[in-house]
Amino acid sequence: MKGSIVLAIVIVASWAAGLSAQDSANVAGRYLEEKNKITIEVYREGAGYAAKQIDVLDPKKKKDNGKLIAKDMIAVGNTLTGTVISTTNGKEYRASWELSNDRSSLALKIKFGFLSFSDTWKRVDP
Repeated sequence: MKGSIVLAIVIVASWAAGLSAQDSANVAGRYLEEKNKITIEVYREGAGYAAKQIDVLDPKKKKDNGKLIAKDMIAVGNTLTGTVISTTNGKEYRASWELSNDRSSLALKIKFGFLSFSDTWKRVDP
C-alpha cells in the first residue's frame, strides 16, 4: 500500500514536470499585437513567464521598447494568468491568456471592475 502511494506520487510528479517543459517550449516566443503593430516577446522567468515589448511600428511608441508589459504569467494547461502592465501609466491589471490549440496565438483578457478588454497576440516565430 505504501509503495503504491509513493509510485503514484512519482508518476504525477513526472507528468507535471513534462507538462511544464512542454509549456515552456510552446508559450515562449515572439508575438504580434496586430492593432498597434507591437512585437512582444514572451519568455521564461522563474516558475512562469513574462513579456516585454520589443518593437513597434509607431515611432512615438518606440521609447517603450524593452519595457515589461506582463509578469507572473503562470501556465495551467492552455491558460495563463498573470499581470499586465500599462506602458502609458505603469498601472497593473490582472489578466488571463488562452493559448490556441495550434499554439499560434494568445487571446488576452483583462477585467477591471465591470469593464473588460480583449486582444490577440499572434505568434510570429516558428
